Amino acid sequence: MQATLQRPVTNELYLYKKIMILTEFLLDQNLEDEYVDYLYSIKNKSIWADFKEEINTAIAEFEITDQQINEASTKLFLSLGGI
Repeated sequence: MQATLQRPVTNELYLYKKIMILTEFLLDQNLEDEYVDYLYSIKNKSIWADFKEEINTAIAEFEITDQQINEASTKLFLSLGGI
């Protein structure tokens, strides 16, 4: 799918609100993992070459790292009293 806009965006506030709605949809539907997978799948495609910075930023924002999982697991384990 090519990146297209149905109408030119001339109002930054409009664009910001539109992005907020899309982000809320992703979060509400628990689609973060699918979104990150999709971003990785398009990251090196030539059609998206001009979007590398935005793609990398979105990946960093939505991707859950192994370190974050380990930290959350340790915190949960300790909060339950450990062994």
